[in-house]
Amino acid sequence: MKSQIIQMSDHAHRILTSGTKPSLHSSYKKAINLSFNDQLLTLQPKSSPLSPISLITDLSVNELSYLLCESPDQIDVMNSAIFLDHHKITFADAKILHTELFALDHSYCLSLKQTLKTVIKDAPFQGFVTIFQSSQNLNLMFEVARKHIHAISITLKNNHFQDAVSHLTSLIGLGIGLTPSGDDFLCGFLAGLIFMNLWDTPFSSTLRRSIRCNLSRTNEISSAFLSCALHRQFGTAVHMLCNFSETSEILPQFLAIGHSSGLDTLCGIYFSLELFL
Repeated sequence: MKSQIIQMSDHAHRILTSGTKPSLHSSYKKAINLSFNDQLLTLQPKSSPLSPISLITDLSVNELSYLLCESPDQIDVMNSAIFLDHHKITFADAKILHTELFALDHSYCLSLKQTLKTVIKDAPFQGFVTIFQSSQNLNLMFEVARKHIHAISITLKNNHFQDAVSHLTSLIGLGIGLTPSGDDFLCGFLAGLIFMNLWDTPFSSTLRRSIRCNLSRTNEISSAFLSCALHRQFGTAVHMLCNFSETSEILPQFLAIGHSSGLDTLCGIYFSLELFL
């Protein structure tokens, strides 16, 4: 059986062509996670949104699942192809997208903040959206997150930057699933700092150092996404915010990412913009 990777990020391409021998990390219905030493890449079906670690194949969900009916004994990368036993997945003709995020104009960031406020107001009541939509009692996990978010606002207003960093870092691993809501929120928060050209400020540098030192508090898959964010690597949905034509385009793009991962990321971007603009 032969298939191909049709799309991936430049970040994923660098890992894939590094000469590191991969191993099977884990697998799910819509993902086969490959480990390249301490870095992960994910084989995904053709309908998937692109993240920095995605290897989007031409396979359907069922076809991808079929590959792991039996766990492969041999996994290798050679001659521009991934081999799962005898199944060859070529990537010689894959479209490679640049996923490094860059700063936006100040006026654009102000407009984006207002747009995201409206989008989050109209979004489904799930994930961290519940914190921004409701003042009512939430479940324990979201109540804890809301207290940290409120504390972040207060400490930053009082110029207690280290306390704000501590509260943000406390969100690592908070939640359930492959990428806990707190981690997705932090990825979005980091994207917001990039948008506002605040990446190299003392606050941002301290936050990034703190996140990096606490990655072990979450699972390896979520840690991979946080690590990408620390290297300014983000998926196509976040990049779409740099140049969208209609507000109605935003919500579907982020709803397509996980159960609530996209919305959690969107909330993190909005909160970052709200704090500093």
